[in-house]
Amino acid sequence: MKKYFITTIFTILSFPVFADPIYLNCKLISSSNFNIATAYKNPPTDLKNNFIGNVLSKGLMGYFTPPPTSWEINFSEKTIISPENSNMIFKISKLNNSKLEGNYFHNDFILNRINSKLQYNINIDQKAISEWKKSYGGDLPPLLSYEYACNSASKPEI
Repeated sequence: MKKYFITTIFTILSFPVFADPIYLNCKLISSSNFNIATAYKNPPTDLKNNFIGNVLSKGLMGYFTPPPTSWEINFSEKTIISPENSNMIFKISKLNNSKLEGNYFHNDFILNRINSKLQYNINIDQKAISEWKKSYGGDLPPLLSYEYACNSASKPEI
């Protein structure tokens, strides 16, 4: 009887917790203030367009694209996906009553479940930073950070 009880408890605890997805709609509160002029030793005249062209040619645009503002958090699949960029599938790495964290390559998704603030970090690869410095003489930031205020819903708005 004791063995059966222990086995039953272990079996119950080993099943994943299933919950309906939640949907987030977020508004930007603040972001890193990256001055693109610092990305060049000698900033070009048409700074913005040159930066965009250089970033595209180096394959770095993903680092400088602002994060999505809407998200689906699927607790059953342990994923975080944005309908604005469904190619990025974050895996939930930490979940408790106060915090939810997810990761996708160099991107970190950190949701404070108490105050509904989302911290989204983009960590720029050190190799990319070094290659940029060799090509343009300036510095790229190692981290771009965005903070959002989010509202949640249990179903899509439409």
